[in-house]
Amino acid sequence: MNQSKKNKGNHYITESYQRNFSDVNGQIYVLMSDGKIIGPTNPENTFKEDYFYLVKLPMGGGTLEVETTLGKIEGEYIPASKKLENGEEINEKERIVISMFIAAMFDRTKIQRNRKRNALIKILNEGKKRQTELNEELKIGRKPAPSFQQKEVRGVSLKELEEGIQNFDNYHSASIIELVQKITPKIFNMLWSVVKTNDKIPFVSSDNPVCMCSPDREKKYGANTLASLAGLDHDDVELSFPLSKTSALIATWNKYLPKNLIATPEQVNQLNFRSIKISENIFSNRKDVLYNICSERSAKVPQRP
Repeated sequence: MNQSKKNKGNHYITESYQRNFSDVNGQIYVLMSDGKIIGPTNPENTFKEDYFYLVKLPMGGGTLEVETTLGKIEGEYIPASKKLENGEEINEKERIVISMFIAAMFDRTKIQRNRKRNALIKILNEGKKRQTELNEELKIGRKPAPSFQQKEVRGVSLKELEEGIQNFDNYHSASIIELVQKITPKIFNMLWSVVKTNDKIPFVSSDNPVCMCSPDREKKYGANTLASLAGLDHDDVELSFPLSKTSALIATWNKYLPKNLIATPEQVNQLNFRSIKISENIFSNRKDVLYNICSERSAKVPQRP
C-alpha cells in the first residue's frame, strides 16, 4: 500500500462540514449510539477512519483518488454553501458544487457502507439457507423448483456474492463518484429552500445527514413502512440537509416552496428529528441539545457532570 501516513485518515463526515456545527472554540459534542456524549472535541479527530476511501488496485497497492476527488468537491462547497446560507445569489457552478456535495453525502458515509454490506450479507445468508434446503430435497429425490432448472438465467453465484462482500469496502469506495454523477442532476433541478434558525435552538447533524422523506405518506401509512418510503423522483419527496447550526436546506419538486424560511422551534425540532431517526451518532455545538435528543431516542441518559 503506497499511501503516505499523512493522507491515511479519511473523514467520512468532512471536517469542514462538522465545523459548521461547532461552538465558538471550534469544538463539537457527539452523542454516540450507546447514549454517551463525548466532547468538546476537535472535528479533526471525529468521523474518520484510516484509508476509508482506499481503492485497491489489481496490480497491488491502492489509490486514494476517490478521497482526492471528494476533497476537491468539499473545497468548492465551503464558499458556495456560505453564500447560500447568507441569502446571496449563487451561480450555476456553485449550485452544481452544492448538489455534488450533498449527492456524495448520500453514500460516502460509514453508516451507508455498513447498511449496504449488511443487506448483501442478509441475501447471502438467505441464499445459503435455500441452497441447503435444495440439497436436502435432492437427497430425498425431489425435483428442484423451476427457477433452479432454468440454466439460461445467469445470476450471481453464492461464491461470487461472498467474494463481493469480502471486498465490499473496495467496491463501495470505487462506486461513490459514479453515484455522485447520477444523483447530482436531480438535486440540482429540485427547488431549494434555505431554512434559518438561531443558536438558541440550533440545527444538529449526524453521521448520515441526508434525509429523504414524504411527510404526507408517513402520516398516512406510518413511518418506516414500505408505502412511506420516498425517492428523489417522487413528486412528494422532501430532501433535507443541515447546512450549519443556523441553516438547513430543503429540496423538493414543490414549486410553491418559499426560497427562504424562518423556522419556528417546532420546525427546527422536526428537521432535527429527521436527522436523528436515520443516524447513529449526532453532533452539535451544545451538549444540552444532545441530552434532550438522547432522552427523545429513549436511550439511557448519561449523568450530567
